[in-house]
Amino acid sequence: MSINSAEVAFLILITVRHGSALKKGNEMESRSNFVGSLALAVYLTACDGDANAASVAPNCSALTSSPIFEVTNPSTKANLLTSSESQAGNAPDTLFFASQTSATGLVGAHRMYNASTKDNFWTISSSEVASAAKNNGYVDQGVDFYVSSAAAGCTRPVYRFQSGAMHRFAVSDADQSALKASGWKSEGIVFYGGTPMPTGVPGNWTLMFDDEFAGTSLDTTKWAPYWFKSDCSGSKLNNVCASPANVSVNNGKLILTLSSNQLGAVVSTNPFGGAKPGYQFKTGVVEARILFPGTATKCYNWPAWWTDGQSWPYDGENDIAEVLGGILTFNYHSKSSNINFGAIGAQCGSWHIFTLNRQATYSEVYVDGRLVRKYSTNDTQNAQYLLLNVGLDSSRLMTGSAGALERRAIRLQRILRL
Repeated sequence: MSINSAEVAFLILITVRHGSALKKGNEMESRSNFVGSLALAVYLTACDGDANAASVAPNCSALTSSPIFEVTNPSTKANLLTSSESQAGNAPDTLFFASQTSATGLVGAHRMYNASTKDNFWTISSSEVASAAKNNGYVDQGVDFYVSSAAAGCTRPVYRFQSGAMHRFAVSDADQSALKASGWKSEGIVFYGGTPMPTGVPGNWTLMFDDEFAGTSLDTTKWAPYWFKSDCSGSKLNNVCASPANVSVNNGKLILTLSSNQLGAVVSTNPFGGAKPGYQFKTGVVEARILFPGTATKCYNWPAWWTDGQSWPYDGENDIAEVLGGILTFNYHSKSSNINFGAIGAQCGSWHIFTLNRQATYSEVYVDGRLVRKYSTNDTQNAQYLLLNVGLDSSRLMTGSAGALERRAIRLQRILRL
C-alpha cells in the first residue's frame, strides 16, 4: 500500500481494566489515521451453537489471542475470514478475535465452502453444517477457529449477511449499515468473537471506545477535524493551520494530510473542542497502530499520537509517539515536568503499535507489546482526550504521498480499547 501525501490512518483502542471507575465512554491503529469502534451494548441473544459450550463462560484469554481478518474478492464478492495476515494482504482489517485452539467455553466455527459459487460461510451450528452439506452443495472444511456461543464481557457479536448465494460478515454498526444499504440481508448473530486486548499490557480489559472509520465521512460524534475552531483564524497547531479539508475517511482509513507548509490536519475527541459528545478518559489503555511517514533513518514532518487535558499543562500531556527533529520520540508534560524521553525505539516508514497505559500515579508506554518505559506522573489526573495530528517541521518537510501518515486497522484498529 502506498503512503499518500500526509495521510494518517489509526486504529485506536482505549481499554479500561475491569473494576476501574471508568465504565463508559464513547476504540485505533495508524499509519496516518485514527481508527476505532464503539462496543458498549450488551447482547443477550444466544447463538445456535453446541450445547456444551453455551452455558460456560468463555476463556477470554484464549478468545482474544488471534485476530481474524476479513478479505473480499472485488469481482466475485467471495468472502474469506482468515487468521493469516499475509493471506489477508496489505493492511488487513481485524473483524474480530478468536482462538486457534479449543478452550473452555469456546466452540469451533466450521468453514463451509461451495465450489460452484465460490462462497464461504462460517457457522458454529452442527445442524447448519449438516443441512448446508446435504441440501446446498457446501463442503465442511472443518474448524477454522474457536469462538463463543454466548455474550460475555470480552466478546462482540458477529453478524452474517446474505445476498443471493454469497455471504458476508460484519461487527460494527457502520459495516452492518453499509451492507444493508447495498442490499445484503442480515441473518443475525451467528457467534461471538473476542474483543482485542492491549498489546503487551497485562490484565483483563473492556472495550469502551472504538471507531472503524468505515464509510467516507468522519464520525463527528467522536472526532473534531480541527483545533478548537474550524477556520485557520483559531486552529493553529504544530506550525500549521489544522484544516478540516485535510481530514478524510475512506472505507477503513482516516487520512490526515500535510498539503503545504501552511496547512496540516488534526482529529481530536475533545468534547470542548468540537467533538460531540467526543471522548475522554482518566485511567486506561489507549492503543494505535501507526505508520509514521519517513524512512528507517529519518522521519518526516511533525506528526504525533497523543493525549491532552482541558487545562494544560496542569492536566498533563502524554506524547505517546511524536516526531521531533526527524526522530520518533515519546514525551510527558505537566505543570512541573517537561520530559523528553528520547527515541522510542521504532522506525518511521514501517508499522508499529503504540500503547499508553495511564494510571493514577504513573504511565507506561509500549511499542509492539514491549514496555519501553514506566514513568511517574504528577498531573491532576483529570480526564484527557485523544489526538492525532500532522504538523510542520520546515527542515524535514515532505508533502505529497511520501509525507503521509496512514492507519492500519486493528479494530483495535479500531482502535481504542477501553
